[in-house]
Amino acid sequence: MGSPACIVFGVGRSGTSILRHVLSEHPRLLVSHELRVLELALLAAAVVDAAGETPTVEPKGYSAFGLELGRAFATALGDAQLASAGKTGGLYGDKYPPYGLHVPALAALFPGARFVHIVRDGRDVAASALQAYAADRGWRRSGRLPSVAELARQWAAQVRTGRAHLARLGSARGHELRYEALLDEREPVLAALFAFLGLDAGADLARLASMLLPGKSWRDTLAHGELVEFDAVPEARAQLEELGYPPTPTAQDEYARACPARASTFGLAGPDAWRAAMEAARARGAGDDARFAARRVLAALETDAGRDPRGLAAARTLLARPDGADSPFGALVARDARDAETRGALATWCAARGLDPAAARALYAATEAEP
Repeated sequence: MGSPACIVFGVGRSGTSILRHVLSEHPRLLVSHELRVLELALLAAAVVDAAGETPTVEPKGYSAFGLELGRAFATALGDAQLASAGKTGGLYGDKYPPYGLHVPALAALFPGARFVHIVRDGRDVAASALQAYAADRGWRRSGRLPSVAELARQWAAQVRTGRAHLARLGSARGHELRYEALLDEREPVLAALFAFLGLDAGADLARLASMLLPGKSWRDTLAHGELVEFDAVPEARAQLEELGYPPTPTAQDEYARACPARASTFGLAGPDAWRAAMEAARARGAGDDARFAARRVLAALETDAGRDPRGLAAARTLLARPDGADSPFGALVARDARDAETRGALATWCAARGLDPAAARALYAATEAEP
């Protein structure tokens, strides 16, 4: 049946997507990508209740009849997904990071569902989130680059909430795994997960495990100042300790030992220093290092973008290469610019990225800025 049997969640950038992909490679399991079955089921229930049913049961505000039809709707969608994948009769699940905030409602609505919570080091989550802004997706997200402190607080709060919900469910319905263990140990971690879901990976286990490849660590990507900012958030520091992750190297000598690839960035706190690092990286033809430096230059310049001509020049340079992974950061700076040259460069960038003029105005308010 297609009633959700597996709900996968975790803080965004914690590995939910790769986990979903590997799970869906099992011949009897399909986990959809953010179909958001809870919202669809409750929407169907609300439509029924609008016809006159009385809301009386959990989730609060919906009638028993409405929820029953909502469950049937979600089951029909699951059956359709399974049939489309050639897995009719298998198990269906859905992955959506914010499910961790709604576990009680999901558990009540789908009593047969089991919940999988993937947890990752918060510093890696923050690094991955920052990189997502520079990896061709920044313009689709909020127009403001999030701070490391904001990402740290969000990570700690969501991990704490997800773990609390899982503890109340008990081990029969809730399973937690670490992103790091999934990549480092692979086969035993996957075998335990499939066993929890009532599945046997059998001969497929080695093939599924081979799909898991290690990525970069925060030791390779976060600058010293970013680590200090993360560590300054008490709840994030406490959550790292509770999960058993190593402490953050905040002292200069600790940082140099723990992060040798980035130790040369210690003390590069101001825009001028980061600008110099960016130019040096580009002169060497070091693409990754150039993006690394460019992101920090433009983030540092963001608050003074409209008053710093050097920042605007850097932004225009990035905007001139709309296919570049770091070009969205030029847009972040340019959206507040008042000079015609930068506003024109932003309009050209928006057009090259496929944003129509109305969308560009709505997203950046650039073409209507005051002269």
